[in-house]
Amino acid sequence: MMVLFFMPLLASIPAWPVGPRLIPVDVLMMRSVGEIDWDDMKQDRSASTFSLADEDHTLANSLRFTLNQDPRVTVCGYSIPHPSEARVNIRVQTTGDPANEVLKDSCQDLMMICQHVRSTFDQAVADFKNNKGSGSE
Repeated sequence: MMVLFFMPLLASIPAWPVGPRLIPVDVLMMRSVGEIDWDDMKQDRSASTFSLADEDHTLANSLRFTLNQDPRVTVCGYSIPHPSEARVNIRVQTTGDPANEVLKDSCQDLMMICQHVRSTFDQAVADFKNNKGSGSE
């Protein structure tokens, strides 16, 4: 609440007298960056974000469901960055297995589910046509 009171006052201070005083602070903050061993970086393969182009909630929600059925997955979710953009970001975090392998397995599981639904539907249509043909005569 105090911020709302002081905001007009702080906004009236020009940047030129404050800017030079922040340079020593920036230098002190950047000193710790020099101590990082950049060659010893290990990539965590158990957590990844995958971006799928030309997709929407239909595939993303199905993949999220299949991923959450996998016991190797600890966290899974998806987001659409902007409604006018046909892109889906899927975040997967596993118990230690590579996230890309878990995503591939879930895609294969989803394909098998879709094939089962399709064959069940085709069989139901064929049964209906056979029953309708024999019952109408």
